[in-house]
Amino acid sequence: MDVASILQERSSEKRKAFSAKLLPGIEEARILGVNVSELRKIAKESVRSGEYKEFIKKEHFYVEEVILHGLVLGYAKLTIDELIMELEKFLPQADNWMVTDCTVSALKAVEKNRDIFYSKCIEWLGSEREYTVRFATVMLLSYFLDEDFREDIPAKLARVVSDAYYVNMAIAWYFSVALVKHYDEVIGLFRTRAIVNPWVHNKSIQKAVESYRISDERKAYLRSLKRNK
Repeated sequence: MDVASILQERSSEKRKAFSAKLLPGIEEARILGVNVSELRKIAKESVRSGEYKEFIKKEHFYVEEVILHGLVLGYAKLTIDELIMELEKFLPQADNWMVTDCTVSALKAVEKNRDIFYSKCIEWLGSEREYTVRFATVMLLSYFLDEDFREDIPAKLARVVSDAYYVNMAIAWYFSVALVKHYDEVIGLFRTRAIVNPWVHNKSIQKAVESYRISDERKAYLRSLKRNK
């Protein structure tokens, strides 16, 4: 499978322009302009044919190649040890939110290996790499806020110190959803100002009060907790 040729064939200038706007800081030359839905199809084709095994050994230039790599890891029939090993090799290549978030969406193996992935996510939160921390945060948001909610996660995220916009935005996204689904368990972090980054604190509240799933009474209270600093 000539991945580069396939990606070129399925690219478009319109999509390239759209993706470039979503990925500030990424050189436009690295963006081909391929829809994520097409990347999912290519990833599944690659897994079915077995040709993904050579593809994931390579370093990638185009953003879509990196996204494709992440999707392949989610779809391939790897053992849990193999998957974790491949993710460890893959994450240093992630340099934008689209790569991390698309990869997270494909990792259905989390559902049967929650304890392993929970431990890895906590480890990845301590990374010095911005998008490894983003990846871990979106993993916790996507897989540990429903039936497998763990009460220690919010306190750990509250202590994350980062100047990176896409890390802080992911943490705020997590807290905004946690305020909808687990209000009683997380509201204390806002009352006590335990979230170390005031921007994250305020952005979490802003996003939460935009939700129709929070009562007007709680929205008013959350607004009263906004910080000036």
